Amino acid sequence: VLDLNSGGTAVYVSGSGTADLAFRYTVEEGDSAADLDYAGANALSGGATITHAATGLLASLVLPPPGTANSLGGLRDIAVDARPPSVASVAPASADGTYGIGSMVSMAVIFDEPVTYSGAAPELHLNVSGTMRPATYASGNGTAEMAFAYTVRAGDRTDDLGYADTHALYGSIADLAGNAASLALPEPGAPGSLSHSASIAVDGVRPAVAGVSASNASAVLLAGDSVHIHVRFTEPVAVAAAPGWPSLLLAAGGNGTDRPAPYSGGNGTATLSFLYAAQIGDYADDLSYAGTGALSPSGSTVRDAAGNPADLALPAPGSPGSLSHGADVRVRAHPVAVDDTPPPPPPPAISAAPGMIAVSDYNNHRVQVFHPNGTFALKFGSNGAGDGQFSTPRDVAFAPSGAVAVADTGNHRVQVFHPNGTFALKFG
Repeated sequence: VLDLNSGGTAVYVSGSGTADLAFRYTVEEGDSAADLDYAGANALSGGATITHAATGLLASLVLPPPGTANSLGGLRDIAVDARPPSVASVAPASADGTYGIGSMVSMAVIFDEPVTYSGAAPELHLNVSGTMRPATYASGNGTAEMAFAYTVRAGDRTDDLGYADTHALYGSIADLAGNAASLALPEPGAPGSLSHSASIAVDGVRPAVAGVSASNASAVLLAGDSVHIHVRFTEPVAVAAAPGWPSLLLAAGGNGTDRPAPYSGGNGTATLSFLYAAQIGDYADDLSYAGTGALSPSGSTVRDAAGNPADLALPAPGSPGSLSHGADVRVRAHPVAVDDTPPPPPPPAISAAPGMIAVSDYNNHRVQVFHPNGTFALKFGSNGAGDGQFSTPRDVAFAPSGAVAVADTGNHRVQVFHPNGTFALKFG
């Protein structure tokens, strides 16, 4: 037999009695040699005796040193490759970080020699919180690195992206000699695995509204009063104006109209605030927003840290989590009624004079004046402490000029009026 540098052995087949002995080598799985040669100068061995055919002397079995001119490797250029390629590692091609919906994450399966695939393109099955997601072949056929790409879907989420198991690589892959590749991957989490080599998180879950509340859970708002409306999300969100800011439409305007509450703060937190200021004419028995679509981006973007756009749908008004369910805010910004009816014309001028009868109308806080025949002439005064007002007047008297003096008992003073009942002076 002839031991070869490929790890195999060539066995004698013919040539006894001649100067040429023939050996046959059958390549077996695992054999490999870049330049086939025998293993060394003493590679020819075996139990049989090789002698000179004419003299019977033992033949020297020492071979030319491997690689020299008369060696097998020197005379022939033969390569042997019967060793199947195997996966050396799985490495990330994308940077560490968190990837949101629609983002692409790239990775490479690295073999220990160049490989090609045939038939359907290979796939690498990833484990996304217990759900299989395929990373599809992207490039690398004929090289030692096959690139794969995974696109994050809505709902995908994991803190440490990795493949499903050691058998997660699928496809018909072989080396350039046609040896079928071993597709076994490093154990997930072990050195050489994707999850060990990278720190890639996947967040395909959109932030959503968790509830809406008011800064004052119970209030009555008049015109000019304000309240902050807080919209709480399931995770922190970032607001970017492009070109506007979000707004919240409230069902607070009179006559069925709505009022926009502009954005007032909360960027980078889980709660965005909106400021509502009651305007004249606003009215609401229980302040609410104007439907599940009342939160509008108004040209802005509201996204989480992974870049996922927020779902701005609000809880139905009156349902748990809604503004009107959790707060009791009433709006009473009634318009001020203006009576523009022209006043009636003044009555004919009537003046008190000596001989007329003046009565201190105690309970009605006024003075009434009558003609000598008892018919009504005029009255003046009302309840209060201002000029021309009384509090339980008890006495009244005429001056020669016709002026009327009134003892304003409850206000501890005397008031003097002109004969026509208009205020003149006070003292006391």
